[in-house]
Amino acid sequence: MLKPHIGLLKVVLFISLSMNVMLASLETAYSIPPHCDTSKFFTVKVDGRSVPVFDSKISKSITRFSFSGTSRIEVTAIEDIESHRIFPGAYGYRAQVKGRSLTFDISDEQSGPNYLAVKINDFDYLLIFADPPEKDIPQLGNEGIFDISQEPYLAKGDFSEIANQKIIHAVEDAHAWAVVNGKPGIVYVPPGVFKITEDLHLKSSVHLYLSPDAVLRASTKVEDFNVRKKHYLISIDNCENVRIYGRGIIDGSSSLRMESYKDPSRYTAIQSYDSENLKIEDILLLDNQEWNINIATSTQFLVERVKILSRTDWKWNDGFDASSSCYGTFRMGFAMTGDDNACAKAGSKWDPRIKGDIHDIVWENMVFWTNARGCKTGMQSYYQTYNITFKDIHFIFADNPMEIDHKDGNAPVYNISYQNIVAEEVGERGIWLNCKDGNIYNIEFKNINLAGFGSTDENLITVHDGYSVRDVRFDDLYIEGRKIQNKSDGKFVFEGDVSDVAFK
Repeated sequence: MLKPHIGLLKVVLFISLSMNVMLASLETAYSIPPHCDTSKFFTVKVDGRSVPVFDSKISKSITRFSFSGTSRIEVTAIEDIESHRIFPGAYGYRAQVKGRSLTFDISDEQSGPNYLAVKINDFDYLLIFADPPEKDIPQLGNEGIFDISQEPYLAKGDFSEIANQKIIHAVEDAHAWAVVNGKPGIVYVPPGVFKITEDLHLKSSVHLYLSPDAVLRASTKVEDFNVRKKHYLISIDNCENVRIYGRGIIDGSSSLRMESYKDPSRYTAIQSYDSENLKIEDILLLDNQEWNINIATSTQFLVERVKILSRTDWKWNDGFDASSSCYGTFRMGFAMTGDDNACAKAGSKWDPRIKGDIHDIVWENMVFWTNARGCKTGMQSYYQTYNITFKDIHFIFADNPMEIDHKDGNAPVYNISYQNIVAEEVGERGIWLNCKDGNIYNIEFKNINLAGFGSTDENLITVHDGYSVRDVRFDDLYIEGRKIQNKSDGKFVFEGDVSDVAFK
């Protein structure tokens, strides 16, 4: 295991309780999770100092650190670099190659997140998650902090036993303390790998903090899950003022437990119902199968600086979803998934608890990669979908970066805005509006830059009998570097009742 020793003003600091090491310029290198191996393909230095790189178990290598100002990144591969790309390319990174090393700079003045995917030769991606310095770190020993490894909980951080009941005990104590003291109680997950199964229920005014070397890892045994019901790793049900945060990891172990994406032991990693004032910040969600985050029937929420990595060859592992919720924001995040990166739904085909309109939700400043749909809405529109915004999104790859797929429910979908979208590689088609079961209107595409038309060599607006698509505006749509002035330029195919489509 790689253990970095970093100098700070020529003083070497050894921190025994955690493998985190403070770097110059207030940087912190996050260690290799105990259940993961050192990357076989890459090493990384930040400002000349080695930082850990680990194998994610699903092909990708990962390095994580925090920094401020400007830092120089040096990636060294196990062979000479013949080809390379740094995504998002729109960020304009300028790299120098010398033998096996690739060097470039990053800055905290970048408007989007410094979450990068580096492709070298034929190796799979190296993912670099560079965050700002962590703030609001709970101080053990203070009142209202409940460490799950200490008395009376004694959860074991060696993955030897299921910790659910011990964590739930801490949640109950934190909630009781919050009720008495009028401020949140904090459940503290210290360094270690804690085995969990489904249904860790949080409560109102409870903050769940995952320290940087903490891992909540799902059991690798199918028999530890109740496969007869839909379940979640962490649920927020009828709560208010709940927060999940910290630089720790929630690892779903799906690739080790499941034979396929249809395996009945799949689950949503974090699910809310009927809740308000929610925050999910900073964590890394790794190898979860089913949806990673689904904010359902909830209001006033923020999901920020969350990193998601799931298998890209499996379906149903959506990244950032909202269902029948309102007034929420997903921002400064990363998702590499096999299914939708971001999806807005009004109702559910499978979950009777999810009812109601979805509106006033924003996804902004995100970096995405998907083998399916990128920013999608319209599916399961049993209720109205409106005032949905996707902006400042960078796609490394997407089969369909932007899609409104109106089916399974006939309520209208309207006031949808796509702004400042860059897709560096398009698999199938860049834009698709599919109006199967209801009307779509007042749709905006503004400042869109697509690398190509995809394998279909067309963009598509499809309307089935009895419905219509109207008031669609394309403002500064570029494909292959060329501004699209009309339907023909954009290779748009209109099928059915399509009206009032404007290009400018």
